Amino acid sequence: MSAQPAYFIPLGHDGDFDHFEPTEHTVSVWGADLQHGGPPTGLLTRALLRHEPDASHSFTRIAIDILGPVGMTENRVSTTVLRPGRQISLLASELSVKQPDGSYRVAARATGWRLATA
Repeated sequence: MSAQPAYFIPLGHDGDFDHFEPTEHTVSVWGADLQHGGPPTGLLTRALLRHEPDASHSFTRIAIDILGPVGMTENRVSTTVLRPGRQISLLASELSVKQPDGSYRVAARATGWRLATA
C-alpha cells in the first residue's frame, strides 16, 4: 500500500495555534511560492470541525475568504467562537502565513454556522 501525498506536515501546537508546513502538493499554478486555494480551505475547515466538537450539532454553512497570497512558508491556524449558543453558534478560523521577519500575516479566514440537529 503506497502512502498518500500530504498537503501539510503538522509542526505542533503553540497556545491558540496549530502550526503546519505546506508541502509541494499545495503549490499553485500561478507561482512556486504560492499555494492554490484548496489546501488552505481544507485546513480551515478541519479547524472548524475540530473546535469543541459536539455530535448534536452540524455545520450548515462554511464560507472561506482568501484575503491575500497564501505563501509556502509556515502556516498557523487558530479558531474562535464568535457567537456562542446552545442552538446556533458562529465559529471563525484564521490561517496566517509566516513572513520573512518572523511575524505572521492573516491570509485566509473561514466562518461557519453550527446548528443543533437533535
